[in-house]
Amino acid sequence: MRYINLLFCLVCNVFLFQSADAQTATSARYQQAFESILKQHQLAGSISILDAQKDSLYTNNVKALDQGHLPASTFKIPNSIIALETGVMKDENTILLWDGEPRSNINWEKDLTLQQAFRLSCVPCYQQIAKSVGVARMQEKLTTIGYPKININEDNLTKFWLVGEAKITPRQQIKFLREFFERKMSISDNTYQTMLRIMEIENTSTHTFSGKTGWSTDHGDNGWFVGYLMRGKDMYYFAINVEPKDPDALEQFLTDRERVAREALATMQLL
Repeated sequence: MRYINLLFCLVCNVFLFQSADAQTATSARYQQAFESILKQHQLAGSISILDAQKDSLYTNNVKALDQGHLPASTFKIPNSIIALETGVMKDENTILLWDGEPRSNINWEKDLTLQQAFRLSCVPCYQQIAKSVGVARMQEKLTTIGYPKININEDNLTKFWLVGEAKITPRQQIKFLREFFERKMSISDNTYQTMLRIMEIENTSTHTFSGKTGWSTDHGDNGWFVGYLMRGKDMYYFAINVEPKDPDALEQFLTDRERVAREALATMQLL
């Protein structure tokens, strides 16, 4: 019996070792190409893409997969889900009224639908949503949909995703998106279908490309672009997390987040 147990353990260890090697190999496959893309755009950070069919994760930086950063405006994804689930918003056409006060972005100085607010990344719009949801429901719903744990209170309710210590990693971003798309969250069909429309950026005869950018400055400039690419029935989830090497090139940094994702997917001959 002891011999059988020992043999079983040895087999398990070999299997785990081989599995770890395989995972590392798939991660390294596009490492150089992804690094080249970041270098070209004068960015530091990580590109992570999950091939859901193979359950293989490709990245230029394995360590960065589990390094957390403020979610910034990528939090508009769970915030929108919660707004719909709580009835604060009915669908993508629900209007968020402008109070007439000056805003930091002139494009936000008007009434916006939920979909417009999402695409324009209207911070005060989503602060209004967070207020309407409230601390208790926000905390409860985040737990329900499986979002990483965040300390929410009355003082940070309208800003915890932009400043403070809230964190989400690239791996967690991808996991959250996959669980949403594969309908592993306890959300209504209305919420699910509305979110598909809200997040969609591009829909062609060959693919659907969806996602959301994010930018935080509380711990230095840090940018996200997270989302998914659907080609037929095949799904690819991505999380781009980058910082500008040149702090004076912020305008380029902001546009390059999505561009980097597109170029990485093109390198994999997916887009």
